[in-house]
Amino acid sequence: MSLFKGFKLYEVLESKPRVLITVLSEQLALTNQALEGMSMEMKVVQQDRRRLEDRVGELENRIKSLEDK
Repeated sequence: MSLFKGFKLYEVLESKPRVLITVLSEQLALTNQALEGMSMEMKVVQQDRRRLEDRVGELENRIKSLEDK
């Protein structure tokens, strides 16, 4: 597994474990930020979907009432 270009994982672990830890913690922080952003986007999409479903239900009821007349 190549973590850094030109270096093998075991080489980094043997020579500079602090560098590896720093890089991995930075990558984890970026991943967490991305996941948080995606979670927020999903909440917005779910809210929009609920609003649309409600609107469709209202329109279906209106159409049915007009057809019943």
